[in-house]
Amino acid sequence: MPLVQALGAVSEWIESAAVPGAIIGGVAASVLGRPRLTQDIDVLVTLNRHAWAPFLAAGREFGFVPRMNDALDFAETSRVLLVLHQPSGIPIDVVFGALPLEDEIVRGARGVEVAGVRLPLPTPESIVVMKAIARRARDIADIEGILEVHDRLDLDWIRTRLNEFAQALGQKELLDEFNSLVVRTRRRAGPDGSVE
Repeated sequence: MPLVQALGAVSEWIESAAVPGAIIGGVAASVLGRPRLTQDIDVLVTLNRHAWAPFLAAGREFGFVPRMNDALDFAETSRVLLVLHQPSGIPIDVVFGALPLEDEIVRGARGVEVAGVRLPLPTPESIVVMKAIARRARDIADIEGILEVHDRLDLDWIRTRLNEFAQALGQKELLDEFNSLVVRTRRRAGPDGSVE
């Protein structure tokens, strides 16, 4: 399966380069919540700017090539390195973390075996925070899936992180939207649902 092949190569790439990283996005949401189709892989890494070029060069050994001629220049402005895993044809977005939360997410990642491949995955709480900040319809559905699957989430940790972003961005609704999702999920779980 191309996606599994690409995931294995991503894991080998970051492990071989000794770069702290975690698989995020749709893949992480599918593993930690409700399974869904995804066509690409998002990975969050913490890496100093001067190490981006050597990291990209090291990826060639695992079949990764830039998706654009000026990939490093694009990463300089966007903090996203766009690469392709040539053997599988799967696009990979490598996000270079810069925020304390991103560092915390990567440090909290744990190895989880998926389809015979060991993946560095963040905590479900971390994915919920990232998805709540992104706020697209797909992200909201992913949050609902995680809330349904995990009945012992650290909701206080999630609310604290979302409140920090809400204040920094002037978007009080971030926390309100999350609290509404928790209430809706609890109602669907029934009177004995343990989402709090």
